Amino acid sequence: MKSTFLLFVALLSPITGLTAPPVDDFDLFMRDNMKDFNSFITDANRAYIDFLRNPWKKYDGRDPAVKRSVPEPLKVPFFKPDSVIPDEKPKQLSIREIIDLTNIEGRQGKTVDMGESQPVITADEQETPLPTATQPQRQPSKPVTKIIRDTIKASPNKSKPTPKKTEENSTKPTEPSGTPVNTLKTSPLYSGGQGRTRISFAGIDYYVSNSLKNAITLSSVKENDIATAFESLYTSDYKSLIEDLTTLRQKDLRNDWALYLMIKDVAEQLVGKNESIVLRQFLLDNMGLRARTARVAQTGNLSLLIAASVNLYGCPYISEGNTRFYDVESKQAYSFYMCPKEAPDAKHKINMSQSLAPRVGGERKSSIRTSKKSAVSTKVNVPSQLMDFYNRIPQCDYSVYATAYVDKEVSSAILPVLKTAIEGKNEKEAANILLDFCQNGFEYATDPQQFGYEKPFFVEELFFYPFCDCEDRSILFRYLVKTLLGLKVVLLDYPNHIATAVKFNSDYNGDHVIIDGNKYLVCDPTYIGASIGMAMPQFKTTAANILKY
Repeated sequence: MKSTFLLFVALLSPITGLTAPPVDDFDLFMRDNMKDFNSFITDANRAYIDFLRNPWKKYDGRDPAVKRSVPEPLKVPFFKPDSVIPDEKPKQLSIREIIDLTNIEGRQGKTVDMGESQPVITADEQETPLPTATQPQRQPSKPVTKIIRDTIKASPNKSKPTPKKTEENSTKPTEPSGTPVNTLKTSPLYSGGQGRTRISFAGIDYYVSNSLKNAITLSSVKENDIATAFESLYTSDYKSLIEDLTTLRQKDLRNDWALYLMIKDVAEQLVGKNESIVLRQFLLDNMGLRARTARVAQTGNLSLLIAASVNLYGCPYISEGNTRFYDVESKQAYSFYMCPKEAPDAKHKINMSQSLAPRVGGERKSSIRTSKKSAVSTKVNVPSQLMDFYNRIPQCDYSVYATAYVDKEVSSAILPVLKTAIEGKNEKEAANILLDFCQNGFEYATDPQQFGYEKPFFVEELFFYPFCDCEDRSILFRYLVKTLLGLKVVLLDYPNHIATAVKFNSDYNGDHVIIDGNKYLVCDPTYIGASIGMAMPQFKTTAANILKY
């Protein structure tokens, strides 16, 4: 009997490892997690299942956090030269708190009012309802890293480079990129076959293992039945689906949030509604991500709570220690029952970073953004599927938007045009051109006006939707200055406004903040007509949080 068991283990051993070599922490985790896979339940998972059978703890969800408690200006503010006080000296602005967000965004501090604010001159515009914009999706691009110093040098060619003028059809399909063509042709994950289910994600069809099709059926949502469902999953042939998800995470999805959405789509196609919550937690646990099944007190339905790497807004949550668990599919808080113990393999929060974006297909939408003052005009083709993906991301801390990867075709349309515009200019002149483009190349509206809710933009979204507001322009200006000028940029976070401040190599005059002994000049992409070093009057007397990335 012993020799028969050893032979059985030996037969299993060739298929225990993943074929892809490890390249990062995620890969290392999955390799270690999968190498000992078998149909037996580990002692740790058995203990977890037994714990699930105990009565669950009752929790009262907390109301969703709100990022902006004070509404933004409904009308865009204009700078008027005749409003300048004669002989007024540049002001060093007060700082509420310097928050180093190099790795993760910290808390929002209260804003300290430093005095009576001055009136802002606004455009004479009537407030009219704005059309609701349709929503798209995006693809990653590597930012240009060439640093331009005090004088922006001309290109080596005698004639200045100009972007090619191509009349690209907005309905032309985007060629998916990221996975080698030979892999697409040979792998059943991309070509399909027996035992596979088609999942369309970001405009691309994938064919994942359907080994867990109808694998569980809940007779009730009581603790014992849910524990039995987990037991069934642990003893099922789930390895093939985990391997598919691992491959997709590495090659196509590229970030945790895309993986979370893919698992949601897969689970909802393989099993029933409540069963899909259990399956989603099971798959996320086995991918190393923290998720927990809850039973809603009022309805008796199941819901899923996840741990995220940054603060999420507009989603109810509970706090346990230094971790918040969010229900990203609900807008209102509710009471629920949940096992107080987490699964043993769930070790990591879902990283909301979009430093790499998923591979996307589908159509692109063309748009033109023009600033007449600086004679800059760009035609940009934005991937609609990427916009759809962004719309599935809950509102996050600004760090997620400020550090996100920019679609290659979008950046290739923007950067050469602006680089040509600033050639031969010093840093001040170049920064003013970039500032003017952000101020005058886009129409202003608040998020509640355009969408009915708060929605910070990724860079590509400014070129997709008809309107944008202060944080969107600040994110774009930061990207342009860092990419084209190689200068450090921080965000100035006020209760109802976002602006930027730039550390120039030269000592220019203007309103500024001092950070770590260095002078950062205020640059406000929403203060129309204002040059670098000009802060809005009311924000000269209000302290800001400094957001460093």
